[in-house]
Amino acid sequence: YTALAGDATFANGRVAKLQLSGDVLLDFFGNITGDCIDVLELAESRSVRVIKLESKVYSFSRKIDLIRSSIALAGPDAQYAILSFTNPVDGGVKFGPSDPLTPGFLNGQGLSNVLITSTTRNDIDFAVNVNKAEKIRIRDIIWGGFANGLRNAGGQFNSYNGLIMQSPTGTGMVAGSAGIRNEAALNTDGSYQQAYSVNYSDVLMSGGSNKVTEDLIDIRNADGCNFVNGYVAWAGRSVLKLEASTSQNIAALNFENFYFDGVFKNASGVPKGLYIAPSVGGGSISAHFGQGCFFGQYADVCIDANSTDIYNLTFVGTQFSNAVNGIGSISGDSNESSASFSGGCSLRNSSGGLAVSSLSSFTATSNKFRNLVGTASLGLSGIINNLEYGSNTFAGCTDTITNTSTYNTNEPLTNWYDNVDYTPVLTFGGASVGI
Repeated sequence: YTALAGDATFANGRVAKLQLSGDVLLDFFGNITGDCIDVLELAESRSVRVIKLESKVYSFSRKIDLIRSSIALAGPDAQYAILSFTNPVDGGVKFGPSDPLTPGFLNGQGLSNVLITSTTRNDIDFAVNVNKAEKIRIRDIIWGGFANGLRNAGGQFNSYNGLIMQSPTGTGMVAGSAGIRNEAALNTDGSYQQAYSVNYSDVLMSGGSNKVTEDLIDIRNADGCNFVNGYVAWAGRSVLKLEASTSQNIAALNFENFYFDGVFKNASGVPKGLYIAPSVGGGSISAHFGQGCFFGQYADVCIDANSTDIYNLTFVGTQFSNAVNGIGSISGDSNESSASFSGGCSLRNSSGGLAVSSLSSFTATSNKFRNLVGTASLGLSGIINNLEYGSNTFAGCTDTITNTSTYNTNEPLTNWYDNVDYTPVLTFGGASVGI
């Protein structure tokens, strides 16, 4: 019969059929400088479960497009297989259905122990692109040469562990680029597939003075999304951006033990810590920052959260430090937006404090304000319908609290006092000797 792709035709005309199933080792003699894409796509098309790679360099002329469920691409344990792309405009590794607009899921894909790079810098596509996947497992990967790193669009129950982003080469911030992007996926009928229960852990994104990527982590859609253990540094605009529209919302987004370090030396932009984009269509944003989270070293502010999309922001034991233009500001919708700082949040060493206005509710209790000079450490203005602050401590601050806001007069009076220790000294005629 006529030979299929990958089959071998002998001199006598007989055909040796290539049988591929189960696990396949994609091996070559030495590093591969030619093109490996054809043989990898052949293995992928023959229902192979795992394509194993050696600790070598594999060269690809276009992106690896894995369009089938239950397939994994795996480098060797404790080492990395290097995937080098000579045409990075196509992107790197993509998991997704053959029709990207279909509403269903791919299921059970995987990627591990690989270093993804390119011969020239990529400014458009992502090094790893996951579209409408369910229960995908990606671990221990590095990418470099791409201004855009990892994209998760839609899907559910996906996990990403051990992610390292190396600084792209060259200079000049790439507008709209992201190190990690989490968003909804578009369907044929114009609806969106939400991103449910996506988990990220052990994330390292740092390196050099080339601030090429605009937003290091860009969250556009999340429902039950967790980020645990990470260090993120160097950015053109922000290290963490939250943005929503009517079709994409952020709910139950949680960060624990995440260090956002806005190193800004020679930055091509003005880095901010937490940046919430202004409202573009009535979406909703809820996020929690817990113990071990830190925002510091910013050329602008630690917080730029001024959007009517804000529904609820909570900070518990979070640290903010060393911002050139002050800790920052929060404002939203006075009928719906709320923000809370509690549990020993630390705001310190900045030329200005935290400005708050236009919220439905605001709470600041049991926090520490240190060395905030030039403006109020905590400035309240506009409409704040439910306001509570107390048990905060201030040291080395030019001003402590200013409050010109209009508020709910039914709030307990004890919430309007700053609780501090005071020891009176009695004197008589200017001296206390003998008293």
